[in-house]
Amino acid sequence: MLQPPPPENLNDARILAITNGVMGSDAQVLGVAAALGVKLEIRHAKVSGVRGLFAPFLPASPQDVGVKGRLLSPPWPDVLISVGRKATPIVVSARVRSAGRCFTMALQHPRVPTSAYDLIWAPEHDRLSGANVISTLTSPHRITPTALDQARQQFGHLAVVDGKPAGPLLAVLIGGPNGVFPFPASEAQDLCARLDRLIADAEQAGPAPRILISFSRRTTAEIRAVIETWAAARRAWVWDETGPNPYVGLVALADAVIVTFDSVNMAGEAASTGKPVLVFPLTGKGAKFAAFHAALAKTGATRPLEGAFRPWSYPPVDHNPVIASRLAAAYDEWRQKWL
Repeated sequence: MLQPPPPENLNDARILAITNGVMGSDAQVLGVAAALGVKLEIRHAKVSGVRGLFAPFLPASPQDVGVKGRLLSPPWPDVLISVGRKATPIVVSARVRSAGRCFTMALQHPRVPTSAYDLIWAPEHDRLSGANVISTLTSPHRITPTALDQARQQFGHLAVVDGKPAGPLLAVLIGGPNGVFPFPASEAQDLCARLDRLIADAEQAGPAPRILISFSRRTTAEIRAVIETWAAARRAWVWDETGPNPYVGLVALADAVIVTFDSVNMAGEAASTGKPVLVFPLTGKGAKFAAFHAALAKTGATRPLEGAFRPWSYPPVDHNPVIASRLAAAYDEWRQKWL
């Protein structure tokens, strides 16, 4: 099937993203779209079992995209983006079968040769290099000024208690175990103890902060139980997972943000606001996480959660514009081949 040349403007392009289905991965591609001011379609790779375990080293299957039991086919999207290794075979296959008619980009290390894509973004701690590779400290994200304004209006009621302003607000964003951090309940207890010391210190200078807490999908029942028990006896609010997810709202409302060491995305998103970010350390052997957090601390964005808090300022750490600009330039260069 013949297709016209790719559109000159990305606003007019058909952009399709294939992700691994994880919320954080969808957020990354939506962040790039927001920075470009474009719309895109997201589909999730349906890869599990042995195929999921060995992705991206097995070829794509018709069931991988979950759309009418077939792989992508003409008319090809103008831009095709993969996020995560499970999406890689689908996008690489489409690039080959379309004879390069899709401009392809990977967000996150695709675990295949860089020549398989037109453009790749990978975090600096992955140490991926190449002429078509962008590396930045923080990931693309969804925390835009517009998103923050909208979330502030939507969740503004959390800043009010008994009809009065609640005073200082601290957002606590809690992750959970992953491949390198076991994050047992004992560390959740340590987090609570550090929050108590922070609250006690704050009370010496003024009103105690109100704590706004949100969990992630990785948060275990044991961690939740510890945090919820602690919060019930404190000036704290915990999202009970009913209603809209308040994550962006908590970041928008907070005077400072506390994140756990197991998440690169949460720390990077918080740092994009210019608000103080306190990081709760975890026990584990995550060298890449350690490298990321050390580099982010050098920007002035973060400090360890050690019991006391004194506000500070720094230039927001936001690489969305850098990634979006490089994508637009690479797409324009690629498009010239089809004119």
